[in-house]
Amino acid sequence: MPPDTDTQPHVRYRHAPLARSPLACERRDDGTLILRALDPPVDAPATGFSTYVAQWAASLGDTVAFAQKTADGAWHGIGWTMFHAQMLAAAARLLALRGSRSGPLMILTGNSIEQAVLTLAAEYAGMPVAPVSPSHALRGPAFNSLREIAAMLEPALVFAQSGRAHAAAIDAVASPGCSVLVAQDAQPGQVAWHELCAADVPASLAMRLRQARAAIAPRDIARIFFTSGSTGAPKGVLLSYDVLSRSSAQALYMHRAMPPQPLI
Repeated sequence: MPPDTDTQPHVRYRHAPLARSPLACERRDDGTLILRALDPPVDAPATGFSTYVAQWAASLGDTVAFAQKTADGAWHGIGWTMFHAQMLAAAARLLALRGSRSGPLMILTGNSIEQAVLTLAAEYAGMPVAPVSPSHALRGPAFNSLREIAAMLEPALVFAQSGRAHAAAIDAVASPGCSVLVAQDAQPGQVAWHELCAADVPASLAMRLRQARAAIAPRDIARIFFTSGSTGAPKGVLLSYDVLSRSSAQALYMHRAMPPQPLI
């Protein structure tokens, strides 16, 4: 059924043509065909997707970067300028909250604007991000899968959308010394969203963030994803910054015929 044009917002999509490359074909004696693109590869920064946020903030300003529906059905969005500012502020404070712990940021709940900010903030600071399936945070009261994942990760920080709604899941995984971050309904001892993203970042934290950013190496871990655990305990899959770089380079290569406006 076509959307109701009286109630649905008009969405204008960018034209994103795929570029074509001349190919070389090698035929081997065993029948194998090896195809190689002859156009040179595209270079991409080796420090993750967060690298691109600054250029979008500079070129698009308050244009909506991410949007989500609230409980009452209204749309709430964040522009690129604000997203960039919150990402940098959160990145600096994540480093401070992590302290000397080496564990990742563990994300318990599903997609949201705050999750997007935190994911790129941690990536920007050189901190691994481990998003787990939101269903694990609903499998109480034992939270067996969630506990197994937390035991493997030993997270330094844990994020949940609501400190109240996800209190039991947070208690199941947050060990002593682990900082708990929430977007809504912060409980005693938890870090509220406005504290994490406050604009007044001390100079010492800003300097520490620059140093951490400069120290990121291509083989450093950027993401830790987990299998469903349907055949046993969930298993972690590690993605390095080099993998993120190759992913963005592939997208840039395939869409290199686009106009000069940034793709990523």
